[in-house]
Amino acid sequence: MQKTKIIKEIVGERLKEYGFTYLKTDGTCRIFIRELQGIKRYYDPENQTVKQYVNIHESSFGKDLTVHFHTDVFGYEMDQDLEELKKYGTGGWLTYLDEEKYKERLRLLTGHIVEHGFDLLEKMSHEEEIIPTKAMAKRLFHKHKKLAAAFAEEFSLKTVPEQTKDIDDWFDRIKKLLLDSVDLPYDEVKELLVKTAAFIGEKACEMCAYEWLFPTHFMTPKIIGPGRAYFLLDIVVDGWKSKCDEDTLYRMEIIAGTLKNGMADKGVSI
Repeated sequence: MQKTKIIKEIVGERLKEYGFTYLKTDGTCRIFIRELQGIKRYYDPENQTVKQYVNIHESSFGKDLTVHFHTDVFGYEMDQDLEELKKYGTGGWLTYLDEEKYKERLRLLTGHIVEHGFDLLEKMSHEEEIIPTKAMAKRLFHKHKKLAAAFAEEFSLKTVPEQTKDIDDWFDRIKKLLLDSVDLPYDEVKELLVKTAAFIGEKACEMCAYEWLFPTHFMTPKIIGPGRAYFLLDIVVDGWKSKCDEDTLYRMEIIAGTLKNGMADKGVSI
């Protein structure tokens, strides 16, 4: 069965009416794309174009099909599926047995793309106003050591913890800084937020053998190490925006725990 050819004929021809073109085959995925102009962006204000993707996805474990959607908009980079497909009782996957059924399932998926998928893509094409920006992300990745040192000096923080209480003091101070600045305009606190993320990240690198990564498909840098990975700029911006809500406090406790474990691994009593 020439699946790519069939998908282009059934799905591609219909989506062409709405400005989509076939982009590529990526493993078991056939991906279509369209670009919309004139949409206000906050991650990168100089870019007023949004890329929308429709992904026909085949299961690697059986004869099943589904469709996923994503955009290049901050917060919507990960695939999302259609709730409407779950009514078929297979978690959104449509099963086929032969070529005739394969084509039937593709026509069904195409109908759902047009009826429901475009509305989902519209929602996924608009960024919130308060999000990390491209400029903030690049500055953090390229200047994290300098920014971390400046943060410690500006707020008189102990740079080498001698006990776990020192780590608690760091995060108590960070929470206070975020709360004390919540009424300021976002543009006025961006530098503080970048420095905060840099300080936390550098401590993880120094104490827990973490490292910074910022590949081209990421929108902000992350740190990775022996434990979980953290997108620190996202966490800090969300924390400021939410006025240090319970989710922010929980995430900061997890990061503090990571640093404390790093101390224990180096023989410091916790």
